[in-house]
Amino acid sequence: MYSERHHVSQYDIPLPDAAAATGIPAAAILRYLELGLLQASDTHGQEWISPAQLELLIVLRALELLDQSPQRIRALLESRYDTPTDFDRRLHAEVKVHAAEHAELALLLPQLPGRPLPRRPA
Repeated sequence: MYSERHHVSQYDIPLPDAAAATGIPAAAILRYLELGLLQASDTHGQEWISPAQLELLIVLRALELLDQSPQRIRALLESRYDTPTDFDRRLHAEVKVHAAEHAELALLLPQLPGRPLPRRPA
């Protein structure tokens, strides 16, 4: 089962609102919670997602849509903790390549962390 925080912060949002804000299906978010890939608070049967977890949620969905298994996602997240900027840039580039093939990836692209830096004018 997933880890739970003991209280809900004033900044946390209910799971349905997190789904609406990100465009990620609530069922996918629940799956990430059950797999222990994402953390949430649970108050009176309602899961709450912290703002910090929203970025991770976007990353998780992109990795899943790129056909990564839960085990591979865990390994990739470990590498993200070591070199977050490099990881995020690589993920952004990979999603950009596949966005034309998958509508949901195209929707996630502007939400991903680590967008490439703009080129300097020549």
